Amino acid sequence: MSQNRPGEHQEQMSRTILIVDDVKMMRTVLRHVLKQGGYNVVEAQNGADALLKLKQHPVDLVISDIVMPDMNGLKLVEQIRSLPSSANIPILMCTARGDRDTVLESAQLNVHGYIVKPVDEHMLLEKVRTIFANAVGVRAETSTHSPKEQPVEKQDG
Repeated sequence: MSQNRPGEHQEQMSRTILIVDDVKMMRTVLRHVLKQGGYNVVEAQNGADALLKLKQHPVDLVISDIVMPDMNGLKLVEQIRSLPSSANIPILMCTARGDRDTVLESAQLNVHGYIVKPVDEHMLLEKVRTIFANAVGVRAETSTHSPKEQPVEKQDG
């Protein structure tokens, strides 16, 4: 069992992770590990289902397989990045495809991490913690409100 810093478990419980994988057993394994790590979990069985879930649930991180029917994980990433409400959500690819071309294609889509199956639970939780430590206040909104405006630095001109 991993040791949490004081208040870390409470912080994790407020974080929601969307797992996208067409293999139910894989979703079950990931859900178990993430829940043991103190995270809330939402599941989707494919890319289209994931887009629907993103509209229904505020999500702090998406963990997606690549090889799925109908809409593969890379197309899902493109769709997520094209929606203003989810464009900045961190994405972790979790797939059996570890070839150089697939990893590079994922990196070009600005994913935040890449794990090759089979998944080591400690590595998964460490990657998730690192992604959250580097992502500040990013969450998919389920409402139609515009995102908070970012301050713009004045330029001398």
